[in-house]
Amino acid sequence: MKTEGYTPYDSIEAVEHCRETYSGFWKQFPRKAAVRFASLIKNSSDPSALVLCIGSGLGEEAELLTNLGLRPVCLDGAMEMAKTSHTKGFYSIRGTFLHLPFGQIFDGI
Repeated sequence: MKTEGYTPYDSIEAVEHCRETYSGFWKQFPRKAAVRFASLIKNSSDPSALVLCIGSGLGEEAELLTNLGLRPVCLDGAMEMAKTSHTKGFYSIRGTFLHLPFGQIFDGI
């Protein structure tokens, strides 16, 4: 991992680092796994099920899930990551899975 010039996780530099390091990861993610997840969630609940993306980062996973007909909520510990996914149109919250900042019940995580 490139650490030179990299500042703490909650920074604009961390967003750029994520873009450089994980560019295209969700495009290469096995679509079959994502489709299976979406079908299981949709079959057991509302057709446009609400799912929680823990550690949502740049919101790329949320984009994939949206394209599969789900409604993602992005949760990330870094404010800059939450801001980035929010600029893509997602409901994004700064928080951790150990202390969820809401009482929402999700159809999948």
